[in-house]
Amino acid sequence: MKNITFIFCLSFLFVTPAKASNMVDEKALLIEFYEHTKGNSWSKKWDKDLPIEEWYGITTENGHVVKIELPKNNLSGNLPSSIFKLPQLKEINLFFNRIEGNIPWTLREAENLEVLNLGLNVLAGEIPSNLEGLDKLKVLKLDMNRLVGSLPEAIGKLKALEVLELQGNNLEGDIPKSLGKAGKLRVLNLSSNKFNGSIPAEVGNLSNLKELGLFDNKLSGKLPYQIGDLRRLTELMVANNELNGFIPKEISNLKSLRVLQLQNNKFNGGLEFNVSELPALVQLDFDEPRKPRFKSLDKANSRLANTIFADDEDDNN
Repeated sequence: MKNITFIFCLSFLFVTPAKASNMVDEKALLIEFYEHTKGNSWSKKWDKDLPIEEWYGITTENGHVVKIELPKNNLSGNLPSSIFKLPQLKEINLFFNRIEGNIPWTLREAENLEVLNLGLNVLAGEIPSNLEGLDKLKVLKLDMNRLVGSLPEAIGKLKALEVLELQGNNLEGDIPKSLGKAGKLRVLNLSSNKFNGSIPAEVGNLSNLKELGLFDNKLSGKLPYQIGDLRRLTELMVANNELNGFIPKEISNLKSLRVLQLQNNKFNGGLEFNVSELPALVQLDFDEPRKPRFKSLDKANSRLANTIFADDEDDNN
């Protein structure tokens, strides 16, 4: 019996410090994040003498940091690469701050990450292309920054992705066909960038898509008829591009469509369908002399039609 007790005590001595050192490591990573983002200037600061589970915006589970939620908290500086090394991190919400610099390439190490909201900051550089390891990522919001470069092909490998908001950057190049493999997407907003080339037909594979925003780019070619396969679509905005050809009649399949913006393109002729075939439609913007009249759009129900400067809580849950 004494031997059993002795072995148990030895096990406790070896295991407990391991857990403690892990917690110290996570605290060190948070302190590095605090220093890099000018914590002394935050609106709500951290008291580093308190346990980290009591720090503002930090949520822990079983001794691990799982959420960092610091929107509108006057963060500046840049993101340290170490922040994505928190082993159980599920959510980062740093919306509406003044964080600059690049998105660290260590993002791929955050294998448990489900939500990343860095919208409305001053981030620059390219979106990291090595995203393959983010199998649990559901929400990616990088809107209203200064990002450049192309949209990585690896976006299509994010099988859990439901919300992708990249509007209001300086992204360019083609919209990758691989995006059509992100089958769980509900919201796709690439508006107000510099994307060119055609809209890939593969977008029609996104059967769960409800909101598609591609307005204010340099897109050309035809509007793919496969968009008519998006039966759950409520908002389709492709205005302010260089699209040509005829507007596909398959749009009449979109019985849930509420907002349709086609204006300021180079389409040939008028609509190839009767708008009465779209029973839910409340707003139609199209460059045609005799445009049907509709009741006014309830802007509160349209997130993509107008850029807003407030966090969308629903998409983060």
